[in-house]
Amino acid sequence: MKISTWMYRQVWGLFGWLAVAMCGPAYADLSPLNGAAVAPNIAEIRVLEDRVEVSLEVYVGNLEVFQDLLPDTWFKGGAAKGRPAEAERLRLFAETGLQVRADGKLLEASVVLAEPRRRIDRLADFARSAGQLTGTQIVPKPPEDDRVFYVDLVYPFDGQPAELEFSPPVQPPETPQVSIGFVVFHGSVHVMDFRYLSGPETLRLDWSDPWYSRFTNRNLKRHHDSGLLTFLYVEPRDVRHETLIRVRDLQDFVDLGLDPEAQLLTVEDQARITETARAFFADLSPLEVDGSVIAPTETRAEFLSITTSGVRVSVGEEDLDPATALVGVIISYPVTTLPQNVSIRWPLFNERIPRVPATTFDPAGPFLTLLDPEAQQIEWINYLTQWEEPVVRPLEVNTATVLNVPWLTGILVAIGIVALLLALRGVGRARSGAAAGAGAAFLGAILAYPITTSIELPGQGAPDIESAHRVVAGLLDNISTAMLETEEAQFEAALDAFVAAENVDAVGPEIRRGLTVSLPSGARARIEEITDLTVEVVTEAANGAGHQVLASWSAQVSGGHWGHLHRRTITYRGLADVFQNDGTWYLSGLTILGAQEDI
Repeated sequence: MKISTWMYRQVWGLFGWLAVAMCGPAYADLSPLNGAAVAPNIAEIRVLEDRVEVSLEVYVGNLEVFQDLLPDTWFKGGAAKGRPAEAERLRLFAETGLQVRADGKLLEASVVLAEPRRRIDRLADFARSAGQLTGTQIVPKPPEDDRVFYVDLVYPFDGQPAELEFSPPVQPPETPQVSIGFVVFHGSVHVMDFRYLSGPETLRLDWSDPWYSRFTNRNLKRHHDSGLLTFLYVEPRDVRHETLIRVRDLQDFVDLGLDPEAQLLTVEDQARITETARAFFADLSPLEVDGSVIAPTETRAEFLSITTSGVRVSVGEEDLDPATALVGVIISYPVTTLPQNVSIRWPLFNERIPRVPATTFDPAGPFLTLLDPEAQQIEWINYLTQWEEPVVRPLEVNTATVLNVPWLTGILVAIGIVALLLALRGVGRARSGAAAGAGAAFLGAILAYPITTSIELPGQGAPDIESAHRVVAGLLDNISTAMLETEEAQFEAALDAFVAAENVDAVGPEIRRGLTVSLPSGARARIEEITDLTVEVVTEAANGAGHQVLASWSAQVSGGHWGHLHRRTITYRGLADVFQNDGTWYLSGLTILGAQEDI
């Protein structure tokens, strides 16, 4: 049955009212990495003990496909002539619209709520997530018209089915009639990220532990799908062994002192669990660097929550669901240079977790392997062929006044003058020869003018914009390298090359305060590249010792924890106090005036 023109007029009139009446903001709970969360139509599906609940947002341009859900009360004068009753329409929708089957049995649908709304704005979170992975902001967008028909649907079932199948409205030959982005929860567990519902998809249910409910389509899963993941990060100054484990899985390996009947993890529970987890993993297995066992300098644990763009550190101020709560443990080992070999044994397996995904990260990127009881070793070997160790270097930028002397031109001019004097005194052929010689000398002087010798005048001149640009660029490169140091003593030692000893106590904290970027995962970002450096003003220091340079620049930064790489571009504006000593430039003061993330 086609929806009539009359019905369209009535429904569009209702949505016209919506455009004026509903002007409040809406916010997203989840953000995708593939564009499905900004599809024209959205279905958020929750599997509960005795029913499936679907929150459906229908794009106004796709109302015809979902016409069976439109209430009669939306139309002036009641239902259109020939329109089936509500019960019949819902039966048709359950058979041909958004279909749900429990162990092969088609479930009936009922409408709990139907009303006009504005689309939930998921674009900002999606754009940020995509930018973090790709470094770009080129992302799909939702329809410009944000009016939607919102409906809450319920599909009841009996018992505990082993499987549920979800199917979109289709048209011959079994192709989706509209684009639907969907996400599924089993109880409180986030089973999958947003994906497109393009055909029948089967969810196998684990009623004892919904974390292990899985779609048969392997593309439909969470970003962090396993309850236990381990990561080895090998960086220029730091080797980190990180483990992300669900609390319910951690209980299989260590006593957490939890009440089996507890529905939530209190703040007190979380504090006890993080300390237990920290101590457990610190003693689990030694790490070897270049054949020697080294001791960690830091071990910490924290609770995290899963989002579709990775994981975020929990603030520790609210109770958590033990079914989804994750605890992350980070063990840091200092190194002075990038190692040649790093290895550690992984001993934790059980029937529920027979294999553990392990990912190693180095400056070239990630490498994934699966550990099992027969292959327990995590090993990284340095195969980097173009690696250059980052080091701070003394900064030498010449600002002395330089004269470019055209010495050959001067000699030829002198010869020409002598020849000219001889011509004036001579007679006959001698006079003519001298005159010709003078002319040749003067012509040669003109042609030889580009041939010069540079002569530096005594003393150092004030830096102009160009030389100040080179000074600031060199200092920022050194700062980026110094900030790689994880130990305070090594950080201060790195500053010695470009910060005067008497200024380290002031400059060091300002570098940490103004230029450190903390990421949502808890990682501290590393500066990859400085771009768009602009020197605005160069002035003499108030005390006459050195100069002040006002500059702005952008920093491309990145950092990883828990298997996810975050990227950011930060634009800074700062004032640098600089001076020169024996040909080397030093930073004597730094004030970061502003820092803004580019979105």
